[in-house]
Amino acid sequence: MSRMSSSSSSSSSSSSSCTRNQTALTLQCNYLCAEGRPCVAYAAGDEAACSSSSSTFGTCTADGYCTYECFANGPEDFAANGAIDFSTYTFLIPFGSDVEPSEQELSWSSDQEAAANAALAAVANWTTQHPSKSNDALQHIEPLDFMASTTGVVLAGGSSVFGVRGKVARVQLPQELFTADTQLQAVTLANLALEQILATSLPSGLINLTISNCLMTSYPDDLKTMDALENLDLSKNYYGYFPSDLDLPKLQTLNLSANSLGSFEGSLPSLVTL
Repeated sequence: MSRMSSSSSSSSSSSSSCTRNQTALTLQCNYLCAEGRPCVAYAAGDEAACSSSSSTFGTCTADGYCTYECFANGPEDFAANGAIDFSTYTFLIPFGSDVEPSEQELSWSSDQEAAANAALAAVANWTTQHPSKSNDALQHIEPLDFMASTTGVVLAGGSSVFGVRGKVARVQLPQELFTADTQLQAVTLANLALEQILATSLPSGLINLTISNCLMTSYPDDLKTMDALENLDLSKNYYGYFPSDLDLPKLQTLNLSANSLGSFEGSLPSLVTL
């Protein structure tokens, strides 16, 4: 399957009967897209963004009411040939030009901004291998329910999971983002302006969890039920403490680098690397 951008894909105009009120990454694609692969469903009035706002591996379509952008998982996604299963889903939300930066980014000096841009330019561009949609068009994600074969999910702002602290895409997550995905073992959320993650958003059976550069100041409530968690990466956030009562019996590695911690008082019996 060849790499496609929405600017080069075909688009069908939808009628004014579309009742969707927000543009979102969703699995509510009206059976127009390959199984297990989220689409971007466009709100009434936002249809033009399907073709005008940059994306990778996306194709615009419509059902007579709303417009949808279906995505291949990358250059080697053979869903069209019946190969629908995949183990890890990765979706990127490159930074837009029309979205207000975070307060942290707005406070940067010109030298800090130049250094951040240089650092981001030096990392690999994952959009050549994974689907993406510009933050100018996509700012909401709805609950996602993947196939049983999908055990890992990566949602990241920018063009990769590697980021600069404070440089984020503005995205709103739902309360039950992955609640139905009890099969998930690994979740990565990176470079997103989350600040907090609502309860019941993450499954309790995770083994690996990364929430990096997401402007986080409070710990997700769902951590309290993650008895199987072995690796936790909370780097590049704004944590000032670590909960002393957080019991993660199997946690082996904990990354709290580039935060604002003055001390660490957690009791983690299996911890090997901090």
